[in-house]
Amino acid sequence: MSVIASLKQKARYSGTQEFALLDDGMLDVYTKDGGKTHQFKIDLAALDPNYTRVRNIAYQWYIGIFGWLFFSVVFIAWGLSMGEAYVAKYILVVIGVLIGAMSFVSYMQATIRSRDVILFKVRNDPKSYLVLWNYLPDPESFSRFLEMLVKKISSVSIVPPGKTAGTFAAELVEIGRMREKGLLTDEEFILAKKRLLEPQDQGGIGFKINT
Repeated sequence: MSVIASLKQKARYSGTQEFALLDDGMLDVYTKDGGKTHQFKIDLAALDPNYTRVRNIAYQWYIGIFGWLFFSVVFIAWGLSMGEAYVAKYILVVIGVLIGAMSFVSYMQATIRSRDVILFKVRNDPKSYLVLWNYLPDPESFSRFLEMLVKKISSVSIVPPGKTAGTFAAELVEIGRMREKGLLTDEEFILAKKRLLEPQDQGGIGFKINT
């Protein structure tokens, strides 16, 4: 197998993620966030090629903006109401201004941490997604990789007659996990995947999953 396309993304406060698109229909994924690293493979046939583009908003930081502004106004108003107690007035007003500065910090954090993402759904698990950070590392590289990824997913996401997209994707995910655990060799995985692609009404052998 060989790499036909790759993408390395690095985002501030979100870590690093790398993707290697393989010619056998698999996607190598490596992620690093802080001190934690993960490496795994995804069978592209389990993904829906119809991706969605969403805005991942850091709501907690936007909420923080209003919280800091509220306390800033409270302290400044309190200081101004102190009358001739100039020392207390000065201290409270300064505290209010410093708290107000924190609202600007929250705004900057909210802007940095909020980003557009591309989501590819896993067919048999609506809560699982393959997530790409939109336009990273640069728009040209990202668009080129995204186009090749969609084409590759479309070329391998052919559901055989007699199967639903959900059960077919579940079977693909299962044999992929078996290969990751060493229960299937690469050759056995390719053979099992080939059998999955055979139509059931033509004597094809499906991969059974015990539920």
